[in-house]
This record gives sequence, structure tokens and C-alpha cells, in this order.
Amino acid sequence: MKYCQYFSKKINPEWKFFYINYELLKQIIKNENSTHFWNIINLELEKVNSFFNIIIKYEKENKNIDDFIILNYMALFKLIKKHDKYLCKNNKIKFFNTISKQDFYSYYITRKREQKDTKLVIFDKDGTLVNNEKIFAPWTEKIVNNISNICKFNSDKLYKHLGYNPLKKTFNGDSIVARGTNDEIRNAITSFIKIQYPNISNQNSKDFVDKHWSELTFEPNNVIPFGNLPEIFTKLKNNNIKIAICTSDDRKPTIKMLEILNVINFIDFIACGDDDISSKPSPEPIWNICKNMNVLPSQTVMIGDTTSDIQAGINSRCKQVYGVLTGGYSTNHLQNADKIFNNITEAIDSITIN
Repeated sequence: MKYCQYFSKKINPEWKFFYINYELLKQIIKNENSTHFWNIINLELEKVNSFFNIIIKYEKENKNIDDFIILNYMALFKLIKKHDKYLCKNNKIKFFNTISKQDFYSYYITRKREQKDTKLVIFDKDGTLVNNEKIFAPWTEKIVNNISNICKFNSDKLYKHLGYNPLKKTFNGDSIVARGTNDEIRNAITSFIKIQYPNISNQNSKDFVDKHWSELTFEPNNVIPFGNLPEIFTKLKNNNIKIAICTSDDRKPTIKMLEILNVINFIDFIACGDDDISSKPSPEPIWNICKNMNVLPSQTVMIGDTTSDIQAGINSRCKQVYGVLTGGYSTNHLQNADKIFNNITEAIDSITIN
């Protein structure tokens, strides 16, 4: 079901005039007017906040408020993803900065969540289970060098655009390569080409990137886990806790990586960025995992290293949401997590001891 249909089906009819105008913003995206799009976004968010600040004083059932908030969050997230895909932009960080300032989401993110006995732990993959820099560094260099040689521009500029330091072989905290889906990385490279060659159409830039795109490949020696994963997963299984992976990476490399780590048999369910469902920070992949595992979000702990992981866990109303510092994010980026640990070993010890 397309989100516009889902959105129409789920809205509270008594409040229908106070949701983000999804159809209007979709049409603006098609007109390729990015400035107008963001102006309307801001106006729509003012409307949502104004209504929220009134209704919160009178509404007795939190569920009605929660549904209103999360539908607007998902609408904004999906619209910005559509905007970025259509116009070859990358506004994920702008999305997080924008949503964090909204009254309705500030209420939602701090509201107490229901907590039951833990039955499921969901892990992010890159930066949480494995060292993503070892995997993505050579792949990034291959793509950048290939495109730079063909287009005859300085590769250092594209590295900077992608948030990668080729000398240190590290990614900055906001790098789209380390934090985004394959589509978002393609958008980033396409937008860079458009900056260098503004007369090229979006479609021609997209086609060029697709033609010279390299699928992610990696050597087993580059797959470095953060901790003894078989031991960590065995500890969870011994406590009758199921295990799932929720990653923005594609399914094929995810499966290969888990096989190299010799943990694939521990995993009960895997949600990936190329699945036919929204990726994090949308709550949908976590809801889908819980549904397939026959587990409630209130029985689930989400563990990740990025803002996207933390918001996905909170949006889906997980029992607990834990941040880990192994992915390079600071505690400021993970401040909305219920707890922050140095690594997953500490996080799992906290779960199994309690």
C-alpha cells in the first residue's frame, strides 16, 4: 500500500485538516521547486504544532495523540525522501534537525513507553555490530576514483562531499556513505555531479551514476566485529531472547557479512534497506520485525549507533532504546536514547543481568 493511501486510511477524520498536506507537497516535488517545498513544509509544521498544543490540553487518550504525531512524522520523512530522490538531494540531516525542533515530536520522544519482559533485541549492523569504516572505505575509493577519472574533476572534492577522509580512511559522523542507504549515496554523488556540471539534467546525472556504480564487495578480513558476536548472541538465546537485524544496507551484502561473522544462524529476522518497506528512522521496519516475531514493541530493545536508529526505536515505541558509541557518533547525537553504552557487550550485559 502506498503511503498516501495508508495516510488517508489512518488519519483521524475529526482532525483531518490538521495533518501535513501530503498530496500538496507531493505535487510541489514534481514541479521541482525545492525552495517552495521547504517553505510549505515549515508552514505545514506550524499548523501541526498549533493544533497539537491545543489538543494536548484536552485529549485524554494518549493513543490518539501518538497516532497523530507518528503519522505526521512518517509523512514528513517520506516526503523528504521523495524530494531527495526526485531532485537528487540529501536532506536526512536537515530532516533530523527539523523534526527535533517540533513541539509535537519533543512531546513524543520524551513520553514514557510501556515496558514488559524483554523477548527481542534488534541490532543495527554497521557501526553497531561491525566496523563500517573497514568495509566502506575501499568501496568508496573505488567509486570516487572511477567517477573522478571519467568526469575529470578533483576526487578530494567528492570525498569531502561524501564525508570521507582518504588519508585517515575514516568517515565523519554525518557521512551519507556510513549512515545512508544505497539510494541516498547515489543521490549524494548525483547532486555533486550536478554542482560540477549544472547544465546536465537530473536524469542524465542519475543515469551516469547508475552506469558507473559499483556494488559493495568486501574481503572477509575487512569484516571486523565489535565484540565476540557468537558469545553475545548465545547469551541472549540462553535467556530466551530473540535476535533481529534492522539495517539500511542492502540484503545481499548483509547476508554475506553475517555469514562471514558466523552468526547467521543466531538471527531470527533481518530487515534491510532495499526491502519493500520504509527504512529507519521510520518505525515500519521495527513494527514489521515485531509482527513477524510475534513480539510487542514493549517487549523489544533496539540497539544502534545513529540518530536514525534511536528515533526508529522510539517511534515504534520499543521498550528500551540503547545507543552505542562504536559508530563514531557522540553522546550528543544519541542523547534521546534511554541509555548509552561504549559497545554492544555492555548493552547486552545490562539486558541479561537485569
